[in-house]
Amino acid sequence: MRTKSIIDLFSRFGSVNAEIIRLAGAEQHHFKLHVTSSKENVKLLLPARFQGYIGVTGWSRDRVNYNTELRRGIKRGEIRVNNDAQVIRADEDEVHVHAAGNVEIRLMEEESLHPSPVVWYWNGNQRPTGRNTDRINRLRRWLGLRLT
Repeated sequence: MRTKSIIDLFSRFGSVNAEIIRLAGAEQHHFKLHVTSSKENVKLLLPARFQGYIGVTGWSRDRVNYNTELRRGIKRGEIRVNNDAQVIRADEDEVHVHAAGNVEIRLMEEESLHPSPVVWYWNGNQRPTGRNTDRINRLRRWLGLRLT
């Protein structure tokens, strides 16, 4: 019997932004991802060859956004969304999201060991958003390091 890797991500006051990478040679290894954000949004970037179940519960069920590649997988039947009646098989991935805010789920365009991740931008700025990025940039300026 195969076991799945279990990943639990939880944020009590902030958002959750996660990128799941399936390494080369682990194509047959599956995962179960549980993501909870009590107050904010959830953004997930899943492996390009994701096949399985995605379930979104909570206040944000009407505010879910999928990218084009993920929608194609849903149409082909490779990805099931919010279908609680079906049994989740051992040979497929699982994603369970519970969020108070918006949920955005994307598939990577292509998979490699070091993929260039999709970066979410705010208001068209070519700078990633988020508190950690702002803190790092402030620290770089304070230390006199050049911003790239």
